[in-house]
Amino acid sequence: MPTTSANDLLVGANMVLLGATTGPGASFTNRVITSPDSDILEDRTVTTTGSYSASAALSTSGPWIMQMVAFRAPGGTTDTQPPTAPGNLAATAAGSSQINLTWTASTDNVGVTGYRIERCQGAGCTSFAQVAAPAGTGTTYSDTGLTASTSYSYRVRATDAANNLSGYSGTATAATSAATDTQPPTPPTNLAATAVSASQIDLTWTASTDNVGVTGYRIERCQGAGCTSFAQVAAPAGTGTAYSDTGLTAGTSYSYRVRAADAANNLSGYSGVATATTLQTSDTEPPSAPGTMTAAAVSGTEIDLSWGAATDNVGVAGYRVERCQGAGCTAFTKFGTLITDTTYADTGLTTNTSYSYIVRAQDAAGNLGPYSNVASAVTPTTNPNLMAAYSFGEGSGATVTDLSGHGNTGTIANATWTTAGKYGRALSFNGTNARVSIADAPSLRLTTGMTLEAWVNPTASPGGWRDVIYKGDDNYYLEASTSNGGRPAIGVIIGASHYETFGTTTLPTNTWTHLAATYDGTTLRLYVNGTQVSSLPASGNIVTSANPLQIGGDSIYGQFFAGI
Repeated sequence: MPTTSANDLLVGANMVLLGATTGPGASFTNRVITSPDSDILEDRTVTTTGSYSASAALSTSGPWIMQMVAFRAPGGTTDTQPPTAPGNLAATAAGSSQINLTWTASTDNVGVTGYRIERCQGAGCTSFAQVAAPAGTGTTYSDTGLTASTSYSYRVRATDAANNLSGYSGTATAATSAATDTQPPTPPTNLAATAVSASQIDLTWTASTDNVGVTGYRIERCQGAGCTSFAQVAAPAGTGTAYSDTGLTAGTSYSYRVRAADAANNLSGYSGVATATTLQTSDTEPPSAPGTMTAAAVSGTEIDLSWGAATDNVGVAGYRVERCQGAGCTAFTKFGTLITDTTYADTGLTTNTSYSYIVRAQDAAGNLGPYSNVASAVTPTTNPNLMAAYSFGEGSGATVTDLSGHGNTGTIANATWTTAGKYGRALSFNGTNARVSIADAPSLRLTTGMTLEAWVNPTASPGGWRDVIYKGDDNYYLEASTSNGGRPAIGVIIGASHYETFGTTTLPTNTWTHLAATYDGTTLRLYVNGTQVSSLPASGNIVTSANPLQIGGDSIYGQFFAGI
């Protein structure tokens, strides 16, 4: 047995299987011989370190067992020499909550048994506290559960079996990274699929939102009626909300779903499923060119387009409008939707800017006809005669923008967004409590003259007063229905008197009707679909108030319109 101290006490004990123990071994002192077994307990104290063994004298040769143990005697030599200090301490951030440490091992006259790791928090910190005491000779440590975007400093020292502590290593500092974005975008909505040819289906959807930002979309497709085995076919980057899927098989049903991604690769839930069937390929004759195209700027942010109808051997399915921006521009970009009418309102434009347009027809087989002429218009900076204008083209949110440039923003209450408007997006009013309210402003206090107009599509049979535009208390009001036989009307208060003129018939349900009314200081007029249907002599200034302008209903009498 080897010893590590010069004063170790060696204790030996045997067990005799044949014969008897008669005395201790060389240099050992007999302490006990048992009877009748004749087993011995003996000991000796050594004076130098080295390798030792125990023996004992036996009366008869035969099998026996000897065991020996060494004890450090009181007054022996104590280890007081500390290890050397660890070297080359390095700290490396491994995410938003972890920093990894490495160092060069310490040495010791007997042996290093572990390390003490101390930490302080904050740039330039000096108040260190022990955070870990890993045993053994390892020279790495991972400090976890830290705060994101925070600086931490560390120092390390070694210990040995006698608890001697080395000097400290140098200080190492690292900062955790920013917290990881784990919030996915919202799912896309209103996914629509439109077959535009025998080999192409166009997709559109309403944009997702994200706490940081949407970076793209994942488009998945499956083939066949009622299919459910979707596979990703495209991953367009950016915030665009349209995609053309090409190279498809004619006369085949395809279903699609879309989800959004952000910069951290968080994926939203899926949109709803949209399905379309590609067209057959028998028709190869394209439509004719559309008639003359015109462009008219109606506000600082809207240009209205119109053109003559094209013809086709089978039938025109719709029109493709393309636009470019800037005087003399030629780089036209196609709008994402197929327009089935011969008019289109291009909204959300920039004031005082030139826009040019071209249009061509498409048939059911996806054949595209020649382009029309180029039509251009420049949006005005503002329209001095337009006090408030609302396209309801936002499609989402709780407010509507005043396109006149006067800043008369409207707040939506209980009305819902729809894509079934006259020109796409619109608001749907429930007939019970939905309305848009615009705070009173000098531009809304009409006195010497006015024009009110709106496209309406009632969904309920006429009956009672139903506001389209209302400035309380009865300053001026355009009604889709009244208690006078359910007919539409225009009314104002001049002085202390009400002036009202009515339409000749009720408005049809589930049909778009254009209502307009004018007052020029001498006559109040009502128009339905561009035709004057009634008038009433009136003169004087319309009274004003501080009440809000309201659309689709009012908060004074509860005269709510049902429809779009």
